[in-house]
Amino acid sequence: MVAKLSTTINKIQALLNSSNSKILNGFLTYMKNNGLSERHQNKKIWIIYMFFYQYTECCSTNFIWNYI
Repeated sequence: MVAKLSTTINKIQALLNSSNSKILNGFLTYMKNNGLSERHQNKKIWIIYMFFYQYTECCSTNFIWNYI
């Protein structure tokens, strides 16, 4: 189950990569300006957030070196 939009926004701020955080915040602003519902915004942002989170976890140097 997807969390509330406010919870998702807080998780965006916690991303390790500030570029990803800026991209998500920009996309969120774009959706708000176009009048999309909070539920729709949350679903789209959550999907992109999970991609960024998984990519960061998978491709971080520490993760790679731990398994070589």
